[in-house]
Amino acid sequence: MTDRVPVASEALIRERARKLVADGGARVLVVRARPRWTGPPSFPVGNATVWVRPAVSQLAALDALANRGDDYLVLLTDREDADLGDAVLVQAYGNQVQRVDEWGAIPGLYNARTLDPALSAAGPWVAPALLEHQPPGGWPAAPSGTVTADHALGNLLGALLHLALPAELDAVTLLTELDEPESRAAWQKVPEPLRRGLAAWAGRALGEPARMALAAAARGPVSVVAIGLALDVLWPSDGAPPEPEQAAARGRVEQWLERTPVSPRAAQAYAAVSRTLALRAHTLGDERLPSVLAQAEALLGDVRWAVGAERSRVLPRGLTARLHRLASLLAGARPAALAAALPSIEGALGDVAEHEAADARNPELVAARMAVRLARRLADEPDRQAAPTLGSALREYLDDGAWIDRAAAVLWDGSTDATLAEAYRTLLESVRAVRDRYDRAAARLLAADTAADRTPDRATVIERVLPDVVWPLGPAARPLVVLLDGMSAPVATELTDAITADGWVELVPEPTRRRVPVLAALPSLTRWSRTAFFTGTPGEGGQAAEVAALRDRFGAPLFHKDDLRSPAGAALAEPVRAAIDDARQRMVAVVLNTIDDALDKHDPGGTRWGVDDVQHLRALLNQAAIAGRTVVLTSDHGHVVERGSTARSVPGAQARWRPAGAPAGPDEVLVRGGRVMGGEAVLAVDEGLRYGPLRSGYHGGASLAEVTVPLVVLTRPGTPAPAGWRAALPQAPVWWNEENRVAAGGSRRARRTLGEGRAAPATRAARVPAAPQTPEAGQGVLAIDLPGGAPDAVAPARATGLVADFEASEVLAAQRRRAGRHALPQEVVSAVVATLLGDGRAHRDTVARALGVPAGSFVSTFAALGRLLNVEGYPVVSLDPDGVTVRFDRELFTEQFDLRRTRG
Repeated sequence: MTDRVPVASEALIRERARKLVADGGARVLVVRARPRWTGPPSFPVGNATVWVRPAVSQLAALDALANRGDDYLVLLTDREDADLGDAVLVQAYGNQVQRVDEWGAIPGLYNARTLDPALSAAGPWVAPALLEHQPPGGWPAAPSGTVTADHALGNLLGALLHLALPAELDAVTLLTELDEPESRAAWQKVPEPLRRGLAAWAGRALGEPARMALAAAARGPVSVVAIGLALDVLWPSDGAPPEPEQAAARGRVEQWLERTPVSPRAAQAYAAVSRTLALRAHTLGDERLPSVLAQAEALLGDVRWAVGAERSRVLPRGLTARLHRLASLLAGARPAALAAALPSIEGALGDVAEHEAADARNPELVAARMAVRLARRLADEPDRQAAPTLGSALREYLDDGAWIDRAAAVLWDGSTDATLAEAYRTLLESVRAVRDRYDRAAARLLAADTAADRTPDRATVIERVLPDVVWPLGPAARPLVVLLDGMSAPVATELTDAITADGWVELVPEPTRRRVPVLAALPSLTRWSRTAFFTGTPGEGGQAAEVAALRDRFGAPLFHKDDLRSPAGAALAEPVRAAIDDARQRMVAVVLNTIDDALDKHDPGGTRWGVDDVQHLRALLNQAAIAGRTVVLTSDHGHVVERGSTARSVPGAQARWRPAGAPAGPDEVLVRGGRVMGGEAVLAVDEGLRYGPLRSGYHGGASLAEVTVPLVVLTRPGTPAPAGWRAALPQAPVWWNEENRVAAGGSRRARRTLGEGRAAPATRAARVPAAPQTPEAGQGVLAIDLPGGAPDAVAPARATGLVADFEASEVLAAQRRRAGRHALPQEVVSAVVATLLGDGRAHRDTVARALGVPAGSFVSTFAALGRLLNVEGYPVVSLDPDGVTVRFDRELFTEQFDLRRTRG
């Protein structure tokens, strides 16, 4: 019968000994168990000492009793009560041999009364494990008075992994912990039977990813998340049949898991959790993530399918492969073929954007987006003609060319990857050819207007900005003029985006809702053009002349670089702050030199310009906001950036201009007139030409980037706009935000594999209808802009087809009645519907233009649009979780407004 006597675990004996001491009665416990003890001969329990002795007979038991002294004694015997006799049992707890019942000891460990049957059903290993691994502070109490399997085994697993108790485990938490080397090392020390039992429970309670991760953690030092990322490409969620090499790799990866065939569903679930953790680590900037990603790529190499990493949505090689696909399409499409290649290019960019590492902070994605923006613009080039007048050329540069140059500046430093760099270089060559063509055409117009002393049509000249644009803003606006020396129009677009993101609102003239084009004095030099800005007359001068002129003309103070030096602890010099705060000062002006200084010492093209990148700018904006001043952000000239220029040595020449003498070449222009320093000069037109020493950037030439002066008017939300001005619509051109539209019958959801590219739209981006305007007469210089809207806007098309049927819908009429007098004008709603019908999606700035509202008013106006279109709350129109994409459900639209039988 001896074979039926159980073995008492050390954990059980310690637990029974603890209870014996706590009971305070008998000092001897006789346990019926195999008389075998591998633990220490004695151990402390509180202040007492407990001895453990095997007793194979009555004599052995009596000998142990005789030698225990005053200590406690536990006897392990396989004898029955009668075999031991009264001489032994009279001293024993309960006067009898106690049966081994490990399960009976479990509830007391958790301050509970009962056990959940599911706990005992987990296996005979459970009770010994719970007894053996009880932490020094005991197990967490069972909240319900019943020890459940999840409570007991979850905390057991947590204790084995050295986690704080109580442990709240799920698959994500478990994988997070197992990805720590210390936790994996602790798990590997757990006996195999216990690991196997806990892994089986985890699979049932926490899901297959937990079971697989525990198996992976037991195999070695490889990150469990890395293994999951490898499974992500071995068993992709698309369910496509595996390639031969992929199938073979699936078999080899088993050695890192349970050494048994892997369930596809389990592998995909494990991969999903691993992707979640990798994305979280990426978002948090976890410095351990690169090591995890490298391990996953190495693991795919170990299973002899290294190319699989290129299929990954998480691994770096996956992003590189997608970028290379985009690069091959960009490099292979010359300008004439770009329109046909754009659908595939847009699809390839979408593949890049779907990679988990492709977020706004990733410079590779920023460069890729800029490259595709330029490709969109180049694809549209055959439909464009050079501006017929100088004013329209300046306007076109503000609306289009400056954005091209901004994208090109980012792309110039696009990538350290040789494949990408070569594709971007090819694209930039095409961009430069386009910009040179426009610059040469504008230079001819510039020469003609300057010789005739004509102000450019629908624009103004720099010497007229203060009296004709800034001063008429009125005493309520009390403008703070911040002249950023050398700020080009591309830099102004960046800075304006950054400033409006901080809550400022841009104002533009009422008739056009576009920025005012301004022409610099020639050559576009600080000592000539900036002086003209402050004095009102082209002429050479310096700071003293500028200060005196502004005081004499407008009674306004002007502060230059040295005036801005502030004492320790102050953001602004006291005289500057006091002038801005002085309500009696109708205008205050400040000159900032950060950008112009960068032309000498830094790389202005490689700098991404934000508010904090221009010294003193944030402090000035903050002070203006406190004082209630409108801010006018402007410049004296633009600049071009050194991008591999050619030097032409000419006596007396400087940077980008030379004295008139030798005839002007095809890359130069001769200008004469009262606005030209010295009466005449030859200006460099092509950006690749310079006359002076090598610098980071130059100005003085006749390129549109140099002679176009940006002018941005900013106010705080809720401040009434000056007469003739209103909040600006988004100023970026359509191609900046909108990818090509899908042709009729197409679907943006149709995708090809990564190797074949995506199915994508076949037509060019549609121009967005402008919101109806009511120009006001008598605006003076405010009427200089191109009337009727910007080049990106056309008059709304006559309502036909589906839009016309929508306007006649009885459902729409009912919706308008519910909205009451706050309903949006019907022509605005129709313009938005027409904009969204083609592709079912658009950038929020595009929709804002169709709505006729500034970006800052988009949310509230979009909500009003939703109240009209989203009948009974069904989302005909909605904003994507990305916060920038507006979605339009055409099928739901036709159903909700009863348009099913109408034309599409």
